[in-house]
Amino acid sequence: MPNYAKNLDKASSTFFFFGFAISQLRFAPFVISAFAKISSLFFYLIAYVLWLAASHLYPDHPRLRREWYGFAQFKNQHRIAAALGTLAVICSIITFVFPIIAVPASWLFVISNVFWLISEYHKKQNPPDEEDYSNERQHIYLIYASLITSMAIITAVATTIIAFYPIATIATILLASLFSICLGTVAFKYWAEYTFFDYQMDSVNASYKLFLSNELGQNSENQPGLQRIELNNYPSPILTPEHSKKHRKPEPTSPTEHTLRLFD
Repeated sequence: MPNYAKNLDKASSTFFFFGFAISQLRFAPFVISAFAKISSLFFYLIAYVLWLAASHLYPDHPRLRREWYGFAQFKNQHRIAAALGTLAVICSIITFVFPIIAVPASWLFVISNVFWLISEYHKKQNPPDEEDYSNERQHIYLIYASLITSMAIITAVATTIIAFYPIATIATILLASLFSICLGTVAFKYWAEYTFFDYQMDSVNASYKLFLSNELGQNSENQPGLQRIELNNYPSPILTPEHSKKHRKPEPTSPTEHTLRLFD
């Protein structure tokens, strides 16, 4: 990935973090919540615009056509998520004039986060050929994305209930706040691990997995009859861990023998 795309990504992540942190005050008393909402929307808008710009600079990477999450390259999945997020922020700004717009705006955030979550899962299952890629680090980020998406769903459900059943407003706010605080605390933990911890890079492993995945995909499309034979001989990285273990070859027992283990 080009350095300027990485810089845009880092800047976007910083604004997302500030927006996320401030937005946790949305259920506070009116004055504080109003300030929190305006500030978080400002940070989110900048973050989504930077993310959308960065996604246009990502290099092409083959998608896994045979998998449900491979309906597009993950850079295009990022574009969809960023565009929907930008639209959601604009709708949220309109809620200051038309409060009912808060309902579709909250669900637009959910849809945006779902596309983001799918793209990160796609990236983990189909790792890019990047020098600094770490599957372990991507796993941490995937958990973080899952938690943030869960929080978006809770917010959307709470907003919908408050809009259509005002009598349940107090109970809904209390429960939504409780769940959001719990999930937000865990999400912050994983964000910190992803951001500040060092992980072993596995670019060789990722490149080999990509090569093997593409080879199996091409052979399966050109000669469907060979798909079963190939899967029995090669532990495909896009299969489940249980299936890979079933076809894993015995590890060398000699303590002096050095082997590059690509599928651990």
